[in-house]
Amino acid sequence: MKLPEIAGKLKGLRGPVVMEMLEAAGRMEEEGRPVIHLVRGEPDFDTPHHIREAAKEALDQGYTHYPPLRGYPELREAVAEKLERENGLTADPHKEVLITTGATTGMYTALAALLNPGDEVLIPDPIYDPFANLIRYLDCMPVSIPTECGDNRFYLDFKTAVKRLSSRTKAVLINNPWNPTGTVMDETDLETLASMVLGNNLYLISDEIYEKIVFSGYRHLSVAAVIPDIKDRTITVNSFSKTYAMTGWRIGYNVAPEPLTGAMHRVYQQVSRGPAAFGQRAALTALQGPQDCVSEMQNEYQARRELLLNGLSAMEGLQPVEPEGTFFTFARMEKGDKGSRELALSILEKAGVLVTPGSAFGSCGEGYLRFSFAHSRENIEQGLKAIGGYLNSSMGD
Repeated sequence: MKLPEIAGKLKGLRGPVVMEMLEAAGRMEEEGRPVIHLVRGEPDFDTPHHIREAAKEALDQGYTHYPPLRGYPELREAVAEKLERENGLTADPHKEVLITTGATTGMYTALAALLNPGDEVLIPDPIYDPFANLIRYLDCMPVSIPTECGDNRFYLDFKTAVKRLSSRTKAVLINNPWNPTGTVMDETDLETLASMVLGNNLYLISDEIYEKIVFSGYRHLSVAAVIPDIKDRTITVNSFSKTYAMTGWRIGYNVAPEPLTGAMHRVYQQVSRGPAAFGQRAALTALQGPQDCVSEMQNEYQARRELLLNGLSAMEGLQPVEPEGTFFTFARMEKGDKGSRELALSILEKAGVLVTPGSAFGSCGEGYLRFSFAHSRENIEQGLKAIGGYLNSSMGD
């Protein structure tokens, strides 16, 4: 007897292109062919020692049971204190902070709390690719905000975005600092965004996980702090993954006014029992402990950024867009007739270097490659040498 079909909504979902590229690289490595990785958005640093020690102590203290579903009160209080101290945001830790199992779960929880089937969500193009899939999985439609690249910077085309609004548009989702482009939205960007949201009675979801990876001359701003009138309709999504090199811990937080946090809590209790208790104790130490580790990682990212930019700028056929934040560089393909996916696969096969095609992030990403400098300087240097050699011999063939 034939089994019933699985959920039809899965047919429209594709896996992240990064995973496709990693699988291709994995096959090469299984064959004994070395691959230099310049692809993933994962810090190569170990979680700082004092944070790891806090988790070990928590295990010994019996933090091995279900935690409170909203997260431990002391962790929520520490998040609220951090928001006020660093972001200029005030939040009631007992009613407006929800500890989540990482930012991806936090994003799903936010979307599920806001959307009804058939709703539309405006998202930048290019953007971190799982966002569109989360929206589609909820039987809603992602609608792209096209982008332009000028003066070595990506920016949102708000005039075109307004024309794409409809009676079904419910929310706008942004990623600031912005993966994959590296843009850090300034006050003017955020004011224009807020005007569109407020003027059309929309919600705003602001993913701010790269807030600490911002380079000299730039500053991360939380939109709800810049424009207080938007706070009542804003959900801020954040995590410990990038700031504290805690990707494998799967712990983050959502912040919003009480009605929105209450709605997210109702969603969240259906899909999770919260991050591990001992992990929450480690996250508490991350917020309350010394921050030297964050500064050290920031300084290293700055050095790696310069190394990558200098190497790509000297290369014939690629022109990097200087990132203001994140640990990614988007580089424009200036020669040859290959699409970004084809060129990325060719670089992998011929040069042994793994990068991400810009098309993975939306149609406006076509014609670009994304390079991650969340990897060692040695990796970056070796990757640049291999790619340069390949482009010099093969670009345009």
